[in-house]
Amino acid sequence: MPTALTKLPGADDLASVLRAAVQLHQSGRPQDAFPLYREALNRDPNHPDALHLSAILAHQAGRDVEALELLDHALARLPGFADAHNSRGNLLRVLGRPDDALGAYRQAIALAPGSPLAWSNLGNALRDLERPEEALRAYREAILRQPDLGEAHFHLGLVLEELGQEAAAL
Repeated sequence: MPTALTKLPGADDLASVLRAAVQLHQSGRPQDAFPLYREALNRDPNHPDALHLSAILAHQAGRDVEALELLDHALARLPGFADAHNSRGNLLRVLGRPDDALGAYRQAIALAPGSPLAWSNLGNALRDLERPEEALRAYREAILRQPDLGEAHFHLGLVLEELGQEAAAL
């Protein structure tokens, strides 16, 4: 799936910095990735991928308000960035705002209806809001799109159990 990075012209040098940052981040070295994300933002303070990835790192460091600001900035720059909407929903849930998270997940799904994670996350927000029947549908949509998505199966089982359908939950 294309990211914001593929949508911006002249991003070659910036792309190298971001690739290096992501590699460090994914290899469990966020402290080394942080300066590279900052370098990317120094080169282009409005770059959606740099903002999105910096937001993920900020969240992992427990700086959720900063992460939300970075995501909002990324989405102001590129409103059609489905992954950033999904990440925004995750942050809003962490911040205790499930109604707002619901809207973010729905936006992510509208932009990328095939995203199993967005569907699963929508189910989580619906569970938070005590809407189990809708959550069931969302988890089933996630599983339809990615049959091996363990978290969707797990949460689907929890909802089925909550609804008194223990046999189906098992």
